[in-house]
Amino acid sequence: MNLAIRKTSPRSGTRPRIRGGWFGLLPCRGGWFGLLPRRGRWLGLLLLVLVLAGVQLLTLPWGRGPTQAVATSSLSLPVAAEGPTRFEQDDGRLLYKGKWTAVNSALASAGGYCQALSPEAAVAVPFYGTRLDLLSSKGPGAGLAEVRVDGGPPVLLDLSAPAWVHQQRVFSTGRLPLGLHVVDFAQSPHSSADHGISIDAVEVEGLPGYISGGLAATSRREDKDLRIEYQPAWLEHSGTAFSGRSFQHSPVPGASARLEFWGVHISVIAATGPSYGRMQVILDGIQVATVDLCSPRPRYGQRVWTSGGLLPGNHSVQLVAADPGPSATKVGAINLDAVEVVGELWDPSLPSAEVFDQQKAAVHLFHLADDLGARLAGSPREQEAADYAAAYLAGLGYHPRTDEVPLPNGRVSRNVVAVKPGASSLTIVIGAHLDSKPPSPGGNDNASGVATVLEIARCVHEVRLVPTTVFVLFGAEEMIDSNRDHHHYGSRAYASGLSAQGWADLVGMISLDMVGFGDRFHVRTMGRGPNVLSDLLLKAAKQRGLSLTYLRDPSPYGYSDHEPFELRGIPAAWLQWREDPQYHTAGDTAAHCNLSRVKQTGDLVTAFLSALTESDLSSLQAAAR
Repeated sequence: MNLAIRKTSPRSGTRPRIRGGWFGLLPCRGGWFGLLPRRGRWLGLLLLVLVLAGVQLLTLPWGRGPTQAVATSSLSLPVAAEGPTRFEQDDGRLLYKGKWTAVNSALASAGGYCQALSPEAAVAVPFYGTRLDLLSSKGPGAGLAEVRVDGGPPVLLDLSAPAWVHQQRVFSTGRLPLGLHVVDFAQSPHSSADHGISIDAVEVEGLPGYISGGLAATSRREDKDLRIEYQPAWLEHSGTAFSGRSFQHSPVPGASARLEFWGVHISVIAATGPSYGRMQVILDGIQVATVDLCSPRPRYGQRVWTSGGLLPGNHSVQLVAADPGPSATKVGAINLDAVEVVGELWDPSLPSAEVFDQQKAAVHLFHLADDLGARLAGSPREQEAADYAAAYLAGLGYHPRTDEVPLPNGRVSRNVVAVKPGASSLTIVIGAHLDSKPPSPGGNDNASGVATVLEIARCVHEVRLVPTTVFVLFGAEEMIDSNRDHHHYGSRAYASGLSAQGWADLVGMISLDMVGFGDRFHVRTMGRGPNVLSDLLLKAAKQRGLSLTYLRDPSPYGYSDHEPFELRGIPAAWLQWREDPQYHTAGDTAAHCNLSRVKQTGDLVTAFLSALTESDLSSLQAAAR
């Protein structure tokens, strides 16, 4: 039987639940159930199910709200065994650290054991059950070991003996509550350098007669997991040497990666090499280690830090570029390839209506790119995207309108417009286009921009802003035929539909287009209008420690929806991450996107809107022709 403890996914929003259950474990044949009178059997069965279900519910991690948990950790548990279940030292779910050597011996459990002499040698054994016993070898060459249960105080074990003996039960946790636990077995710092430790097997016990104990699987989460947040922007590199074919790194002093998880253990996977420096590890708000990532030769996929066993519950980890010290000639970069978790990651975003949440943005991005897919201008899928955006904005409390945009080919596209009144009537437009270029599902181009606009709209809905802010999701931005000027129909229709007063009040426009992939962050204009807005964005990014640079849009027609505004003399800017090898291809999926790029863009624009003053708006108005 597979008993999977499943928390809610960011898209399901359901309560934690158990799949499987106790019903199949009832000893209905040859046991006490058959001894009950026929009329009383079903009543007895009902009472037992209710009792055991209550036990299961009490062991679940109910501490977080239903919308904050994600994904699955599966435990493969055998059915209704009496006594413990043995797992050998070479089981892949045992998490070894340091240098261990496999030794063949007919006297050992299953013909082998693992031994270690290195002082950093340790093994973590995560399990689901009520008890774990540790089997080891004892002898004249064995030293001192330490054991911790669920991150508790160490228990010192003396493994020395006059002669070698194997399969010795050297430690037992004793009875524990049924649930997820972890046992750490490590070389003691008090042990002699020439004496080692060994592990032969472990035995795990569950609930006798109903469910056996089992080892807990470790899940690997890659660097692009949307529940890992990077500040400021980290650089992404791709290659077959990296876990998941990519990793993130940053040479910026103070750069950090943050994540939260529910569980009992976490490991950090990173690269080491001559260009890397020191990385601080902060666990649950306390600095617990400084990891030196510098090595003479590059090495990839290294387990550079492990938490050891932790008390089951919610934990946070922050990786921060450390001060290299006064003797260092340069600041080394830090990097993250993946994390391994016994448990599951959470959304690390603060539960605040004013904070850009990359998981909420991810819901929009995945719906547009994966659920809807390619969204040709004027197609039913583009209309579905417009309907989705309008419904979401209405749910936030806006009063969106949908404007039809006729296309030369006879189709009809749509703009979705929502207004947030500000203290001033002077207006800033924040826009992104809904359509994509088939066969592309348009993950980066441009579900990323739409997701960012929708999440910004959520963040500022209850915030007092000085400018009146208009959120516009444009239709038909992509070219509809081979004529290079047959595009931007939605933004051009919106601009041409503005009244004289609307143009008088409009002092700036920001287009968010392709903000989900790349290492270089640019603010772009055609160079044909005032650069006041792009200059303000550059200043705001610098204040946030975000590397944003100016790049001219060389097209006479403009490559994004800032075009009709800039050509009318309005300060306009296009924010974009570059380069994207999947541009306008079927590979531009939601999974292709790097959600940290979306968050960094959203954080910048949200903060920029919140910080705009009357003086800033006056400068923009003065620059507008």
